[in-house]
Amino acid sequence: MKSFLAMFAAALCCFLFTAAWAGAGMKKGEWRISTSMEMPGMGIVMPGGTFTHCMDADGVPYQESPDQECRMISRKVSGNTVVWRMRCTGSDGDMEMQGRATYEGDAMHATMKMITGEGTMTMRMQGQRLGPCR
Repeated sequence: MKSFLAMFAAALCCFLFTAAWAGAGMKKGEWRISTSMEMPGMGIVMPGGTFTHCMDADGVPYQESPDQECRMISRKVSGNTVVWRMRCTGSDGDMEMQGRATYEGDAMHATMKMITGEGTMTMRMQGQRLGPCR
């Protein structure tokens, strides 16, 4: 469970990295992002959360944790949608992430699947641009 939480944090950072790198119509600025998580077959319900993050379309907000290394395997932008695949290795184990995010003006919705040796977790995200970064 602890490694899933660490991997969730890494996955969220990777999502933010992918969003800023995407060029799929994302507007830079302060975004409020709400998440929900599902872990099929494990009987574990993990609470989602809401946070704000400054996303700069010209910069990279991602910072790897000292014990984790991630690399982009593939990324494809089509219109206002970006699809990506990323692989991370670290002290908590290996993880592959597959995701899709769609930007529609000041709104975003995304789904990301995280696959580890412990199982699979699906994260769903809804985002709303709040305005310029503070």
